[in-house]
Amino acid sequence: MEFRDQVALVTGGAAGIGAAVAAALADQGARVAALDVDTDGSERLASQAAPGRIVGFPVDVRDAAAVEAVVNAWSRTSARSECWSASPACCGWGR
Repeated sequence: MEFRDQVALVTGGAAGIGAAVAAALADQGARVAALDVDTDGSERLASQAAPGRIVGFPVDVRDAAAVEAVVNAWSRTSARSECWSASPACCGWGR
């Protein structure tokens, strides 16, 4: 499947499955918003992709208001997201 010029949002995008999904989408031509609490990991992933293909957003997906703010910010700079991937590693809920 090709994702040229499509827009994607990936949670858990700094490492593991989320990073693999974000990288694969970017390799197929998508612009990707990688959401993760690991800011360094998101920035590292973005630096390994073609310029502008992956943008890292520091956010804890357990915080609905923070996710909404990121989605709103992303939608102001991009067309609507055509692909969503939810792969956060939310361990330790309630801590």
